[in-house]
Amino acid sequence: MSDFVETAITAAQSFLESSSALKHSWRTSGSGAKTLTIDAVGDSGFPVELVFEEYGVYPYAGDWHGAPWDCTVWTGEQLAAANREFLQSVYSPDGFLDVYYAGNNPYRLILHHRFEGAWVNDETGLIFFNWFGKRSRRTLRNGVDHSD
Repeated sequence: MSDFVETAITAAQSFLESSSALKHSWRTSGSGAKTLTIDAVGDSGFPVELVFEEYGVYPYAGDWHGAPWDCTVWTGEQLAAANREFLQSVYSPDGFLDVYYAGNNPYRLILHHRFEGAWVNDETGLIFFNWFGKRSRRTLRNGVDHSD
């Protein structure tokens, strides 16, 4: 792994040490990518996954996925700060994931988290879905208090 990604992995490990109640696992793929999976907190939470590739990090929260944080845009220190901020916000009482369903299948996901110091609503979804399916929405929260 590059120093760029190692800095982000160290930030994630630091977050996990300060949040010892979170169940997590690490795995390495055949291509060398390291994946951190943190379990959902309770039945109304969502799992979080960070995939550390040689060139950057891919964030996931439940079925939501964000754009990669890569080395062409950020320095290692900026990536580590973003990584820490992302994890702290999705496991805070203020972070949540809105999942919109058509029938029983999610088609739109909005993650409310901190990015570069501000709260953002980061959206992803499907282009093709069951337009005629019954619509519903579910809000998922991990809601862990990190204050000392």
